Amino acid sequence: MRLAGKVAVVTGAGSGFGVAIAELFAAEGAAVICADIVGSAAEKVAAGIVAKGQKAAAVSYTHLDV
Repeated sequence: MRLAGKVAVVTGAGSGFGVAIAELFAAEGAAVICADIVGSAAEKVAAGIVAKGQKAAAVSYTHLDV
């Protein structure tokens, strides 16, 4: 548990490498914020992490005015 007590923010967490990174960080003990333009994808990844007994939450940033 190299990341116990840490919080990781993973952008692009709804697909591809982002999913793998979010899951790996969670497995290493981090609480993970799964951020993605596709909110439903981020929510699905976060739910999968939580189902494994780890900490995660989802954020969609489509509403940001950047």
